[in-house]
Amino acid sequence: MSKKVAVLFSGGKDSSYALARADEEYSDEDDGGVDTLVSVKAREASMMYHVPTFELTSLIADAAEKEHAVYEEGDNALEPLREAVTQLEPDVLAAGAVASEYQMSRVESVCEEFGVKTYTPLWGANPEDALREISHEFEVIVTAVAADGMDERWLGRELDREAVDEILRLRDDYGVHPMGEGGEFETLAVAGSHMNGRLHIEYEKDWDGVRGSLRVTEAEIV
Repeated sequence: MSKKVAVLFSGGKDSSYALARADEEYSDEDDGGVDTLVSVKAREASMMYHVPTFELTSLIADAAEKEHAVYEEGDNALEPLREAVTQLEPDVLAAGAVASEYQMSRVESVCEEFGVKTYTPLWGANPEDALREISHEFEVIVTAVAADGMDERWLGRELDREAVDEILRLRDDYGVHPMGEGGEFETLAVAGSHMNGRLHIEYEKDWDGVRGSLRVTEAEIV
């Protein structure tokens, strides 16, 4: 029997990886892969959802040829997930959770509440191996930084082999999590196996001397 699959999607590296793997896992003669990308417009400094470049998820959904369902985080961080699961009625909800017990436990609790299976291909992965795999398969840029050793020059930088090696040095020197699980950096996957074409963006940098983020001024799929 065909399964309906949704992915909690922010456009960042982890959810893009989850989308690509879920499409593979659930694509066969009965299942057509992922049906819907679920994006949540987060509150500032949300502990549950990705904040930067949320506005680009609709473009990526079009490039991935997926339906796109958008919800908004209110006072209760779980309500957008409950609303999505209630409305979309997926059999499977995929997410890019890596090491955050806070995020994983809440996704699992909503899925268990509604009898939905969770699919989290990055959960428990070695963070160094995961970062190298993702940077090889996807073109990823840094959209926000908030960590010792990561200055304004990181904003807009591609996570290529040199950048990955530098992040691993920052792990050793400052304790930066290689996948940014402590909020040290945020990312955007602008190309990869999860979408057709490439997301081209123009941006400005907002930097306060300690932390910063990209402010996208133009975006298109090319």
